[in-house]
Amino acid sequence: MKSIKSRTIVLFILLSLFLNNLYGSESSFSYYFDKTNSLKIEDLKNLKFKDIPLKHSSDVSYHTVWYKVKLENKTNKIENLFLHNNFAFMSKHIDIYEVSKNKVLNHQSYNLFYKDIGSKLIGKNIVYPITLNTNSGKIIYIKNQALVHQVIDIAIFNTQRDSDLALSNQNFYSNIIIVILFTLGFYNFMLFFFTKRKEFAFYSFYMINCAFGLFYMYGSVFQNLHIYGEDAYLFNLTAIGVTFFLSLFIKYIFDIDKQNPKVNMILNSIIILALIHFIIAIFIDLYLVIKYLHFLFLYSYIVVLYIGISFYKQDHPLSKIFLTAYTIYTIGFTFTLLVFTGQIEFNSLYFHGSGIALVFEGFIFAYMLSYRLKLLEEENLNQKHMLVLKNKKEQLGEVIGNIAHQWRQPLNRISLNSAVITEAIKDDAIDTHIIDVKLKSIDKNIHYMSDTIEDFVDFYNPNKEKDLFNVDEIINKALNLLNNRINNIEININTNKDLEIYGISNEYLQVLLIILNNTLDNFMIKDIQNQIIDINLFQDQDSIRLTICDNGGGIKKEHIYKIFDPYFTTKFTSEGTGLGLYLARMIIEESLNGELNVSVDNNKTTFTIDVNTKEIH
Repeated sequence: MKSIKSRTIVLFILLSLFLNNLYGSESSFSYYFDKTNSLKIEDLKNLKFKDIPLKHSSDVSYHTVWYKVKLENKTNKIENLFLHNNFAFMSKHIDIYEVSKNKVLNHQSYNLFYKDIGSKLIGKNIVYPITLNTNSGKIIYIKNQALVHQVIDIAIFNTQRDSDLALSNQNFYSNIIIVILFTLGFYNFMLFFFTKRKEFAFYSFYMINCAFGLFYMYGSVFQNLHIYGEDAYLFNLTAIGVTFFLSLFIKYIFDIDKQNPKVNMILNSIIILALIHFIIAIFIDLYLVIKYLHFLFLYSYIVVLYIGISFYKQDHPLSKIFLTAYTIYTIGFTFTLLVFTGQIEFNSLYFHGSGIALVFEGFIFAYMLSYRLKLLEEENLNQKHMLVLKNKKEQLGEVIGNIAHQWRQPLNRISLNSAVITEAIKDDAIDTHIIDVKLKSIDKNIHYMSDTIEDFVDFYNPNKEKDLFNVDEIINKALNLLNNRINNIEININTNKDLEIYGISNEYLQVLLIILNNTLDNFMIKDIQNQIIDINLFQDQDSIRLTICDNGGGIKKEHIYKIFDPYFTTKFTSEGTGLGLYLARMIIEESLNGELNVSVDNNKTTFTIDVNTKEIH
């Protein structure tokens, strides 16, 4: 029952609006173009008016137009009518003359630039009451001086109730469009604070600017905010803002200033022209700027389209998305422009064309921003991967040097044992025991060399599969790879040999090598005597903690907060790139979901690696 009731009410409202002109009387609507802008009411009697629909627009050259509403009451009862001019806010000045039998009964003048004009309007509308006596008629002349576009929307209602109902149902679809644009703008402005990407900010300004522009174009400034006169006309500044903020959005989302200096220069010309228009509009003459604003629109349209096509030819990943959005906006804007210039029929869909297109464009641009972030994340991951590889290559020379040193003694032993065996074989009385001992020694040295090269191969293995690994074993691998550099250093190891971490063992090994190599470099640079490294591995509540402490004199206060920054180094440029510790922290945080910190106490530096045991699967 409730559903049937609600449907009946909706149908009644729609029927009332549809039949608002069927009040038992007859009417006609026509216009005459006042080319000289000098006609008076008494001059209209013999002029030939041209019939038009109640909702109509004319060419922009039609500055002053006289509209004629002819009303006849052929009934035997008095009719009280209400004439609505729904686009009064788009005019500069309106005069309404009520004429009966060639006599002016009433004259109302509306200066839409007057700040107190709101007292004579109902929201954005002029509502003019008319009384028709039985079997009589009247003519309503409306002299309309356009602000920019000559637009009129006349509706006639035969009851106060229908008039009020029509006023209350105004701007419904318009306000939906405006609310969507505001929402997109404010939402992405919040994202700007999280991403710190300027394209999000300029997208937000573009959407909010367009919303304010439509707020004026649809009359909501008058209808909802009750702002009138020149204060309301200032909303036309948003027309300049469209080109200004769209150009800045394009500039940053395509990274044009870095990618294409020539295109950047052209785009900057739009931004500069828009700023000049802003200055002239605010300080000299706003009306003059609005009158010739189409030149800026045309220039910016050509430039933006050129940029979109240029990036499309270059296979830019964002070009297709951008061109789709801009094409939709162009189509919608074209329909609205054709409506305002009287080239096509004036109806609600075409009138809202630019607003509907802006909503689609806004959503597509929002998707474009999210896709841009995805591309940046992929690029960032690739850069980080390249940094990791670069760091590994930097360590390659040191590790190969260590292996060469570690192999030198085993090779010497193998060579000596081989010589002993050769001499023993020459002897008639072969001592098999000596040969057996020497062969075992050779075998032992070969195994040692094999283990060393295995550690090296494991370190450079590109395998990225996560698995459980024993932390104590990784510590020993790191020390073996650095065996040549730590021969004369006191290393105290205190570890729990059963602790395991879930992750990529090679990455954990790389972190240890970075920290240990930095420690050893520091010993050499500062010429530290009695060099000591303490390594402790233990369980600390929910994490596995590894500490590496050295007596290398500590780190300066001004350096300790920068030590994990990329490209920060206290070494000579030829000795380091400053990427090691930055990569070490990145690996621990992003791959192992842990923490890498440093502290200094009594000239001792301690690096602490914490990995959450919840990561063990």
